[in-house]
Amino acid sequence: MNNKPIIGVMPLWDGKKQSVWIHSGYIDGVIKAGGAPVLLPLTEEDEAFCRALEICDGILITGGQDVSPALYGESPKSGKADTCPLCDRLEAHAVKAALPLGGTVAAGASAHPARGARHPRRYH
Repeated sequence: MNNKPIIGVMPLWDGKKQSVWIHSGYIDGVIKAGGAPVLLPLTEEDEAFCRALEICDGILITGGQDVSPALYGESPKSGKADTCPLCDRLEAHAVKAALPLGGTVAAGASAHPARGARHPRRYH
């Protein structure tokens, strides 16, 4: 029996290509740390996302687009920010689900200061 923890990895979103992708380094890093990575679905279907989370012992938030400044009451300061509202929503849900259960959460990035965001990723 394999006792490696299952780590749900949030994918990255390419808005121009309308596709989900992942840096191989995230997968390699989870394996090197002793985990078994699984790619979480980037979907509007909450039930599918929640079911995928149920099998995870921890999650890795990979980063990617900027966190929407609207999440902390601000607007982009330098034009249109590169955001992904679906990513923001699913990442917040994943963190909320993992933390009360003693799950492990690793975040790959924080809000980008050039876009006017002054706070690290904050989930309420």
